[in-house]
Amino acid sequence: MTTIVDTLTLSNELVLAERRVTTEFTIRQIHEHIQDRRVQVEIELGPFTTETFPDGRTETRGSGGRGVTVWEGDAYDAIRDTWRNQDLMEKVTEILGG
Repeated sequence: MTTIVDTLTLSNELVLAERRVTTEFTIRQIHEHIQDRRVQVEIELGPFTTETFPDGRTETRGSGGRGVTVWEGDAYDAIRDTWRNQDLMEKVTEILGG
């Protein structure tokens, strides 16, 4: 028998927060830790909005951020001293599932 202190279930799902999805990201910071043998990036996720200020400058902002380890350990050793920005962008895209 269920009592007032038990967890109850529904037959349908309730939406607790609006689902936000994106297919866009931008790399904001790159951190290469040579001794620790890793490369990490800070990315900003879309969707992006651009705000124009009265002085004419604009600022583009995303919906959230995330830290991503791109290479570490043996994978870092294999690319150390040779990786290019293009390699980094492709690897981050792969990690994010794209």
